[in-house]
Amino acid sequence: MEIKNSVIKAYDNFIKLATKKLLKDSEEFLALKKEISGKLQLPLPTNADLREHYEKMIAAKKIKRNINFEQVMQSRKIRTQSGVAVIAVLTKAYPCPGKCLYCPTEKDMPKSYLSNEPAVMRAISSQFNPYKQVRNRLRSLELNGHKTDKIELIVMGGTFSYLPKPYQLKFITECFRAAN
Repeated sequence: MEIKNSVIKAYDNFIKLATKKLLKDSEEFLALKKEISGKLQLPLPTNADLREHYEKMIAAKKIKRNINFEQVMQSRKIRTQSGVAVIAVLTKAYPCPGKCLYCPTEKDMPKSYLSNEPAVMRAISSQFNPYKQVRNRLRSLELNGHKTDKIELIVMGGTFSYLPKPYQLKFITECFRAAN
């Protein structure tokens, strides 16, 4: 992501100020974000943007890692609370031999999935490429403060067993390649 120098300086200042405080929870962090953003005349940054900049500052040795800051910045904590990051990927659309009445059918979508579902939207943006789906989801989770060293891979697409065997093998291989 291309960020202007003025925004980089503002992010630097924001993170330096925020890491000096002992924050109790994400609500207090949001209030601090609003307060500091107002003072620095900065649009309210996303946690993902702040985390990415925070990691760069640590790598550049501008600041030290702050566990409290990382915890309050983490969004949707429940996603990895069990210690496992769940990654859902979709196969390409393929005809299903079943004619189930309850199963939704949408053009260019895998059988039983609708284009307005979050995992489906991520698959569409990745052109149903399994490698891109896994990499993008891992990156998204990491930017939101989640550990991704242990994952559960869910392959969605109601017709996986009917897909050609070479496609099945390539799909799973690409998922594993992206995870490593």
